[in-house]
Amino acid sequence: MNKKYAIGLHLFLILIIMTAGGCKSAKRAVFANYVMPPKALQTQSIEKLIVEKPVIKIKRKGINRKTAGIISDIFANAISNDFSAQLYYNGHIKPADLVYGDPDGLKQVRKIMAHSKHGYDVKIIPARNTARLKVDVRVDYTRTKDIDKIITTLTTQNYSVEYNDEGVPHAKLGSVSSSNVSSNVPYIKTKVEGMLTATLYDHKGKKIYSRTFDDLDFENKAGGNAGSHAEAPYPEVAQSLFKDAIDKVVADISPHRENRLLVVNEKGDSSAIALIKGTAFYDAQDRLADITDKASEEIEKEKAATKVEYEQKIAEAADEEKRTALKSEWAEAIIDITKKYSPDFENMGIIMEIIGQRSEALEFYEQASEFDPENETAKNSVSRINEMMTASRQVLEPAKVITENPEIRSN
Repeated sequence: MNKKYAIGLHLFLILIIMTAGGCKSAKRAVFANYVMPPKALQTQSIEKLIVEKPVIKIKRKGINRKTAGIISDIFANAISNDFSAQLYYNGHIKPADLVYGDPDGLKQVRKIMAHSKHGYDVKIIPARNTARLKVDVRVDYTRTKDIDKIITTLTTQNYSVEYNDEGVPHAKLGSVSSSNVSSNVPYIKTKVEGMLTATLYDHKGKKIYSRTFDDLDFENKAGGNAGSHAEAPYPEVAQSLFKDAIDKVVADISPHRENRLLVVNEKGDSSAIALIKGTAFYDAQDRLADITDKASEEIEKEKAATKVEYEQKIAEAADEEKRTALKSEWAEAIIDITKKYSPDFENMGIIMEIIGQRSEALEFYEQASEFDPENETAKNSVSRINEMMTASRQVLEPAKVITENPEIRSN
């Protein structure tokens, strides 16, 4: 298929989707993804980490002891699993549960495998240089029952039958009567307030990080005037309570992914803008590559012509003051030539940043800000991408993570 035809078809489909969706995609946000170093630890010092079973203490009201025990187990598993999943996803720290370093458990596995017909064997290797994450949780869990008095208004429209001159019947509206019906509807309200403390110990048992979140809360009302809302299951309560805290702890102790919002320059090529907002980044790249290449050629031609013009004027100037004024005018003339191209170069920088070509993105942002000194978003992008690239370079590849932190080892 012809390349230009394919891009045109893709753009046409995107425009149809935008129109059908009430142009909602015009507000679509685009993001660039970066791998960032730990926020709290100075170096990438942890390779292996055991998330110890969280200690959950529940102060209960409206639930019995058995239910509190069930909630405690669910909360502990949710916290452990969420920590392990996030660390595994980031790929820089190897998370493990307690079986990882439990020789007794591994011996039992070895016995089972020894009698199997699969021919597998288990080699027990003690966990070495393993950091530990200890999590303590305090929770006030309150479950109350009560009744909402709900008043419903019932309205009756009375009518009668009348006939017109031709004898055709029709309805005639009459009086309206209303009555109120009161209902007692039971409800269950769950309110949870808590505190989570995460403490990290290195492989020598030295505490290297601790953070407390004392404003955890969750509230849910099922029944009554809350409509058809169901009582929240315990895993949902755990997710709502702890997720934000877990996200922040992971970002503190581990290299992690962060997204940066990128704002498309609406003054650029409209087709490229539609492609970017439709996440057709490579099609937008192809389109803007042609546009920026042609723009560069036009800029060079116009700059050359302007140079000849102003060099002649400067040579013919009567005094230094006139020559200085002409040089300033020349610089403004160059900006007038390049200014209109700035949005397309900025949008090309956005595309290159999204697809991971950071150095190329920086070049386009620099050109966009040079072409139009008033383009503040391009200037900000130059500063931002330099900062993000510098931070990302501090993160080692997962396969190259050091076993020990030299700074810790020297203590």
